[in-house]
Amino acid sequence: MRNFKRRLPGREWEVLLVTLLSLGLLGLVVLLRPRPEARALVLLLLELGVPVALGVVAAGLMANDPVLDLLLSVAQPPPRTLAERLAALLGYGLLLAVLALLATRWMGVTLPITGVQAVLIWAAPALLFTGIATVGALARGRMLDGVALVLCIGGLALLTLTIGSDCPPDPESACQAAFLAPLMTLLRPHDPLWLANRLLWAGIGGALLIAGLWLVRDEERLVTAARTEE
Repeated sequence: MRNFKRRLPGREWEVLLVTLLSLGLLGLVVLLRPRPEARALVLLLLELGVPVALGVVAAGLMANDPVLDLLLSVAQPPPRTLAERLAALLGYGLLLAVLALLATRWMGVTLPITGVQAVLIWAAPALLFTGIATVGALARGRMLDGVALVLCIGGLALLTLTIGSDCPPDPESACQAAFLAPLMTLLRPHDPLWLANRLLWAGIGGALLIAGLWLVRDEERLVTAARTEE
């Protein structure tokens, strides 16, 4: 636990809120589990709730570090520091996702995707929103930029759920329009393009994280932004 706090300094409250959000939604699943809405709630938690929350935390991993001057003065390069913090954050998110999947199975709520692939319900949007928040925050060195961007993209992702009305009535038929929806598990989990959709967004998220590791090399921008906000 001490090592985890060291990896995410100053972000303890945000991580606690992510945990409480997950537990709260799972509590609602317990109340709703006789109903079909329980499955949709679990998918909303895995595909949007936790990934967006992780993105909000990721926005402040470097851009709003309270000891940024000291951090940038040590021998370890900033990209390595950011990579370690992102790994800790995504690892914690993965733990939450696995626990949610196990709890869902224990409660008897059947998800449309099972086995190892069920982790992709969470992994693809988690990489996407974490990458968006990281790049958004580091572009100008401001945490609020990353938070605003990830919340905006999350809202737009919800709007893509309306694409379902343009898809074939057969849920197992391919829908090209739904292929680009970040929340495809909520939209069309049995679509033949589902796996390709997950790999697409996971790849985009990974590319954004790599871009963030490149942006964090500009230490002067981070320090200048931190001093401006003081």
